[in-house]
Amino acid sequence: MFNVDKIEFKTLKKEEYKVGHWTGGITTQLAIYPAAADYGDRNFIWRLSSATVEVEESDFTPLPDYDRVLIVLKGEVVLVHKEKRVARLAQYEQERFSGAYDTKSYGKITDFNLMVRKGNQGYAEVINLTEEYRTLKMEEASGYKRRSQGFYCTEGFCAINFNKESCMVREGELFLINSDFGEINEIGIMGEGKVIRTHVYFNEEENNNESGSEPELPSEKVKAKITAEDLKWAAIICWSNFRGGKYIFKGLRNIWYDEALQKGIDTIDRIFLPFFIGLLGVGAVGFYGWENFQSNLIAPAILLWIILDVLLINPFLYLAVLPRPIKSHIKKITELTENERAVFEKQKAENKQADKILKKYEITGRNKYID
Repeated sequence: MFNVDKIEFKTLKKEEYKVGHWTGGITTQLAIYPAAADYGDRNFIWRLSSATVEVEESDFTPLPDYDRVLIVLKGEVVLVHKEKRVARLAQYEQERFSGAYDTKSYGKITDFNLMVRKGNQGYAEVINLTEEYRTLKMEEASGYKRRSQGFYCTEGFCAINFNKESCMVREGELFLINSDFGEINEIGIMGEGKVIRTHVYFNEEENNNESGSEPELPSEKVKAKITAEDLKWAAIICWSNFRGGKYIFKGLRNIWYDEALQKGIDTIDRIFLPFFIGLLGVGAVGFYGWENFQSNLIAPAILLWIILDVLLINPFLYLAVLPRPIKSHIKKITELTENERAVFEKQKAENKQADKILKKYEITGRNKYID
């Protein structure tokens, strides 16, 4: 580990990783902090690892003192957090969850894992590398004194520059930087392929979170790159998302939207965004046409706007809100796991309209309307 101006950095190669076996496959510890910590003793602040899951069904080891981020490197997986939620992940899609969850996985995959002791914060993102030099933002997080950043190259190569230092990271290698806040203002990267960047905000364990509350940290949401397949499914969901839609599009009767996808659809329905955009567009075209068009052209102009709104604008609204890759959140009902089917049956039993009405009432021996 090199040490320059209170900054420690090192490139870890494949032969330096710690490889172990478990009942479902192989696990590889890429890095751990502090370096002298031991995973089995649960005395680490953060840990990076990769694992191959060679069985169709496996249980996650309970880690109640840690939060986790899992990114799929190869294959597809369904993660079932008992009594919490179900997540279906495709390649390079991630799931953040508590290590305290009772979690079961379905599917043979290779994954990347970040584990962070509760009270600290850790994030991961997949970066598509190009020949164009890119500067990474250094977020601020009040209450934390230390920052660790990792760059794990999964495809191709990555050139990294910071504070007049430079390093080349090749496929399968991990570049680590440990520093105090303020020591590094920016990091530049370029290359070819993909790299997973991790950044962990923490204090040394003996000083960790003495106030009893988590320090404030910027929120982060990672979505996969938009593809033509995503646009296709966004359009299908958009055009069939109305009462009776599954009776017209009969193929939809046999598929299930997982909770993450359904939540996105419900968000769009709740704010009536497509309706308001369509209405505003009709009004704008009508007003503009009244001032500038011949009277016989106003109706065709409004009709053209409606067609454009339905066929193009609305699908892009859904594309912006729904989790990607969209197809990874859709599954045939006949292929649901036992836990997924339980969620599916629960969704079928829900009456959203009735629930919405009941939320307006407070039960105090009689129904009292809350304005």
